[in-house]
Amino acid sequence: NRVFSLESSIANIERIYQLENMRDDNIWESNFSRTQLERFTASSPQIEEAAITNNLAYTSFRFGVSSTSGPDGLSYMERIERVTPAYAKVFAFEMIAGNTDCLSSPGSVLISESTALKIYGEEDPVGKPLYFTELRGVDSLTMYGLTIEPAYTVGGVYRDFPENTSLKNALYLPIPEDEMMGDWNTGAYYCYLLMRSNEEALAVVEGYAVENKEFLKNFRIDDIRVRPLTELYFGEQVRADAAPTGNKLRTNILLFIAVLI
Repeated sequence: NRVFSLESSIANIERIYQLENMRDDNIWESNFSRTQLERFTASSPQIEEAAITNNLAYTSFRFGVSSTSGPDGLSYMERIERVTPAYAKVFAFEMIAGNTDCLSSPGSVLISESTALKIYGEEDPVGKPLYFTELRGVDSLTMYGLTIEPAYTVGGVYRDFPENTSLKNALYLPIPEDEMMGDWNTGAYYCYLLMRSNEEALAVVEGYAVENKEFLKNFRIDDIRVRPLTELYFGEQVRADAAPTGNKLRTNILLFIAVLI
């Protein structure tokens, strides 16, 4: 029921899935290595788009950002998300200025309309610099193999997402094309698939799991699966899945009380 869906405002929601794997301890989890994800998403034409993000997603990880590089400029704390270019296609970002192609450029950033108004006022922010105030005077910041630069260029402005979605009105930074591509074991990434049809979703994953069974076992992966995005909020909480979840029984009770009132 879309009334109970956190993602009810997302376009193509019925065709978006989260990719998950079961390790050899029989526990399902949602994080993968970058190389595993790139290998899987290239395996079938039934995957229309594949969005990859990393373990900064869904967290409260924030940086101070400013339109000026000096110490006296106004700074705002903003959430950071790092994604591949297809992320904006899978989740159908509605663009107000610029375009999502900027996520293919390492030095670009995609910002929300509300962030643009705070930082740049009525000016067109596309093409203007955005500075991370905590990184003044350093070349870059690297955490767990993931790099953030001290300054980016605004490549596009998207319309703010409503509250009834797990998508965040964040600064979306591009994941470099070659990042962690030599590491098959570090599970720092998550993947969301926009499938061409729901009928093919399970078949694609099951076929890959069977054909690559021995290969996957080399990395302690016994099985893989997909779950519809519509089922994540009230569904099973898998290991390493930092996506928001809810209690459907509690929600139903509160709804019942509201109706009585």
